[in-house]
Amino acid sequence: MFYTAADIFALPTLYEPFGLVVLEAMSHGVPVLVSRFAGASELITDAKDGMLIQDPFNPREIGAQLCRMKDPMLRATLAENGRKLAARYTLERNTREIIAAVEALIAG
Repeated sequence: MFYTAADIFALPTLYEPFGLVVLEAMSHGVPVLVSRFAGASELITDAKDGMLIQDPFNPREIGAQLCRMKDPMLRATLAENGRKLAARYTLERNTREIIAAVEALIAG
């Protein structure tokens, strides 16, 4: 798996409804840096479970956040907390929630 070879996962997206790739990286203990425009950003507490980019159009901000993540202690904290967070969002849970949402729409 490529995640185990990564030191950091960065997704400075301009639009991403909810990329499971963020949870996948977190579940493998890879610290994440994501844009506030990524749906997964709603799960992340900045500098606890992952790092957030407020303005993905700003390369200086992205660079500054990546430089912060060079700190091995910060990466270790993000990796551990991120792994715990990702463990709460299993495929089974996501499937149940999608089915419930679709059923609610059908029921009107």
